[in-house]
Amino acid sequence: MALSELAASPTRTLTRALLAAQAQSAVPSASPARHRDTCFRCFRPKSLCYCALLPQLHNRTPVLIVQHPRERFHPFGTARLLELGLLNSRVEIDHGGRLRRSGALQFESGAALLYPGPGARNLEDIPAGDRPKQLVMIDGTWHHAHTLLRDVKDLQLLPRVQLRLSTPSRYRIRAEPREECLSSVEATVRALQCIEPQTQGFNELLQAFEQIIDRQIVFLQKPQNARHNTRVRPKEQRKFPRALLADEHKLVVCYGESLPCGENRKQAFQWVAQRLASGEMFDCLLDPPQILPHPLAVYLQHMGIAPEALPSAIKPSLFAERWRKFCKGDDIVIAYNQSSLDLLSGLGAKALKSAVLKAVYFNLGRKHGSLDQIAERERLTAAPVDARGRAAQRVANAAALTRFLRRELAKV
Repeated sequence: MALSELAASPTRTLTRALLAAQAQSAVPSASPARHRDTCFRCFRPKSLCYCALLPQLHNRTPVLIVQHPRERFHPFGTARLLELGLLNSRVEIDHGGRLRRSGALQFESGAALLYPGPGARNLEDIPAGDRPKQLVMIDGTWHHAHTLLRDVKDLQLLPRVQLRLSTPSRYRIRAEPREECLSSVEATVRALQCIEPQTQGFNELLQAFEQIIDRQIVFLQKPQNARHNTRVRPKEQRKFPRALLADEHKLVVCYGESLPCGENRKQAFQWVAQRLASGEMFDCLLDPPQILPHPLAVYLQHMGIAPEALPSAIKPSLFAERWRKFCKGDDIVIAYNQSSLDLLSGLGAKALKSAVLKAVYFNLGRKHGSLDQIAERERLTAAPVDARGRAAQRVANAAALTRFLRRELAKV
């Protein structure tokens, strides 16, 4: 967030020089336009994808990121690092001003807004037992942050906390107007280090952040990365991943069931997938965690899985090999939400190409809802699939939604 990103004058000079060098070295090209592959998890070019650099941190304190819609896909935004690196985090985006309705944001007891200024208490001075039980932060430029705080009444009801800065920001890409500014990832990590100092791994997230910045600066300095006159997709198409319109034979629709395996952690228990063109199925059970909050039978009943199916479960360490036999290297894995893809990544089988149906559906201007609600709302016809439990209906609905979205996107 620009609100929390420090940039001294030398940094501004470097940033402007790099951008100027790009503009001056741009040369018109008569060659055909080249498609630049994008990672639809971090929304960066595949050559600059940082997903593999990020640790998975089990923060105790929930983090709620209230984001301005213009910041969502900003190439140098850092809230995405938090969303991917902190398992106990979520993002609420003010699409269409929806957060400005009273009660649109739901906070946990003991929530506080990380926002500097008059009336904000220094987080370091608050006794450990009185520190925030949920951390809320705003992500956007300095102007956007002011606007959100002014217009989102729910945010105004929260007590505010701020950081006493001892070291400057390491954000060397985006220039900011005030010296007390930190990037979203830096501000949030420093706040979490203060609230829960016993949690390990926060420094790893900051190190990953620095590596990402270093790589971006090196990339900008390469002459061959100057802008070319390439064919740009129509504006209305840019918010949709090209992957969803790929050859149907490459599309694999998936759904994952999970079980709790510790505080704020989940482990994949069932993974179901269907190849969209042929209907070929993949249905795999994994060994459940040894310790569960409730008896395993309770979860099995909820998922619609018979206890007799448990002997077929495999160890998570064997899953990746079995999945590779089903999913080819150039396949595109499609899930309704990002959490399913995160489950797959946690099994050591992260998809090289993926698409999230929920985001595409919303970007078409449709209302949010669960996968089942959307299937009912759009009157989708889901063909039966050969899989166990409720996952069978979920993956069938996801396949029907994929076909529906492909038809809708073809009209755009």
